[in-house]
Amino acid sequence: MKKIIIYPFCKIFDSLIRAKAFPILLYHSISDTPSRLAVPVNDFAAQIDWLAGQGYKTISPADLLTDNVDGEKRVLITFDDGFQDNLANGLPILEQHGFTATVFSSTDYIGQSSSFCHAPGDREFKMLSAAELGELKRNNWTIASHFASHRDLDELSAAEIREEYERASAALAEITGELTVGAIVSYPHNRYNGQVIEFLKQAGVRLAFSGRIGFFAPGDDAYQIPRVEIDRTVNLGKFKLFLSPSYSWLKRKVYQREVKTVAA
Repeated sequence: MKKIIIYPFCKIFDSLIRAKAFPILLYHSISDTPSRLAVPVNDFAAQIDWLAGQGYKTISPADLLTDNVDGEKRVLITFDDGFQDNLANGLPILEQHGFTATVFSSTDYIGQSSSFCHAPGDREFKMLSAAELGELKRNNWTIASHFASHRDLDELSAAEIREEYERASAALAEITGELTVGAIVSYPHNRYNGQVIEFLKQAGVRLAFSGRIGFFAPGDDAYQIPRVEIDRTVNLGKFKLFLSPSYSWLKRKVYQREVKTVAA
């Protein structure tokens, strides 16, 4: 209810500013399963319909490396883990509007099930196969790395981080035919630290996506790219609010204050 009340005020503020920042959406599963990770198919369709109706156009991670990305009406859609329903349910809906997306694959689970998930009920999702990842690439999706085993990177040694990264990069290069496929990554469980970031810089990684709250603006830290997570609890009303630059700014400020309070 509070979010519904806030929305009109955010819309007023949005109309008064020209935000350079734009949203990067983070999804996992697009399915009608009861998992919190799963956005129901009809909800996802409504969200994408709304984006298209508002004049949004999708961009790719590579566009973040250019200097001509206009924040107005731009959105980057990403999927973490590599669930098979990204292809079965997500692709047809996005295709209706000429939208594309990025899928971050945890390569040890290609063609298997999501046994890496914490919640027992989330461990039976089917994962994309190598052939299905190839199909997404042919449909102009970006295929990128979610590392290999989906372990928390901040708990690994430097050697283990390297092995995770290199194993995933090799697997994706074989599938996509792109030797530079490891240049774009996302952090499993949003867990990383300075050691991880330093390794990625040395390895030639250009972009690393996190789960930090907020929109992305040109010039932001390329190794802590924020995203807006959309899960089963996000109805269309919340979705519209989450796409408000004013609300994103406010939510990020509240989050940062809470983090400082906990740290103290």
